[in-house]
Amino acid sequence: MATLRQQVHLVSHATNLDSALDAAEALTLDEQEELLVTLRRRIADRRRTQISRDVRSARLQHRHRKTAPKSVDQIMDALLAPEE
Repeated sequence: MATLRQQVHLVSHATNLDSALDAAEALTLDEQEELLVTLRRRIADRRRTQISRDVRSARLQHRHRKTAPKSVDQIMDALLAPEE
């Protein structure tokens, strides 16, 4: 069950999203399309940044011997193993 704090956060998030959608609907079609292009570009940039951070972290862990080389089968077994 969600805590009161989590519930308030969800309601706040929904309200913010509703406000953003209302604001987008007030735009012209051309402005909405431009907004969509801009959002997609920003999302792609954020994903690239996250991937870059993940790669840097993985390289640092490997450099400090916090990881060990594994075969594809070992990686797949770890990914497919049931969560405990």
